[in-house]
Amino acid sequence: MQSAQLTQSKVLFPNELKAHGILSGGRPNEENLRNAAAAGYKTIINLQMEHEDGVAREREILSELGLTYVAIPVAGGAGITAENAAILHRELEKADQPVIVHCAGGNRVGALMALRAFHHQGLGAKEALKVGKETGLRGLEATVIERLNLAS
Repeated sequence: MQSAQLTQSKVLFPNELKAHGILSGGRPNEENLRNAAAAGYKTIINLQMEHEDGVAREREILSELGLTYVAIPVAGGAGITAENAAILHRELEKADQPVIVHCAGGNRVGALMALRAFHHQGLGAKEALKVGKETGLRGLEATVIERLNLAS
């Protein structure tokens, strides 16, 4: 992340973490989105399903603010797949920086970031799991471990 270009402000998103080139977190409200725009963020990637709270409103607000909105619907643990990690990787590679990636609480972000690190950034399974934890992985840890074949 190009942190030198970002304005320091109050917490931008719930459960906010800054690591591995992104700001990750949970479901934003309108103030969070406006603060993100004011802080210089250019792209918001939302991993929530279309029916989840706030998704339609977020799209409207980001359009108004001129930020790029990317939807990658991830259905909980079932959506923690190599395919979704590949989509996230492609979107992060082409996104206008800096980027925020969020879901409802940050857990899906961390899970996909772990798979991305493993499948697309050449990290070993244990290092990839660490990336996941640093970007929000909590309750889906067992799913990620299974996908990374770390289970003993």
